[in-house]
Amino acid sequence: LARTNAGLQHGFRGVPRVTELLQSVVIRPAVKGDLRRLRRLVGNSDATQVWRFFVDNAFHGHREEPGNHVIFVAEKNRRVVGFSCASRSGNDAYLKQLFVHPAHRHSGVGELLTKARLDHARGEWDSRNVFVLFSPSNREAGIRHYRKFGFKAAGKNSCYDAVLRLK
Repeated sequence: LARTNAGLQHGFRGVPRVTELLQSVVIRPAVKGDLRRLRRLVGNSDATQVWRFFVDNAFHGHREEPGNHVIFVAEKNRRVVGFSCASRSGNDAYLKQLFVHPAHRHSGVGELLTKARLDHARGEWDSRNVFVLFSPSNREAGIRHYRKFGFKAAGKNSCYDAVLRLK
């Protein structure tokens, strides 16, 4: 994918606009060598073990079923600052993990990663429905994030506290 600035035009006098901050962010599909880099990235998080499991699981799915799993990496100045995963089953796509290093949160990186997954789900996979599944630990902030993209509540199931759907 190309460099992008998401067109976000916020900012105050003396503070760089989000578009300026995002000029150097590159969103690209993950490659084999990224596994070590993503593990190092999540090693600085509060929930290191859980995120390492997510990274390992995502790479396993990506390697075993590359047409049904995708991982996007966000780089700023050639350093990995975030990643996101998605998978598909039939005509449905599932937006999975979204991780942005704490120092880069609230800067638009998460929006760029989500847009990359949505573009892939709608374009490459031609998915009719796109879902996001939440457990209680990440629910509130995640729901706010995905509502910006038009996701609506679709109930819950036995494994997830909240399910959002984009038609």
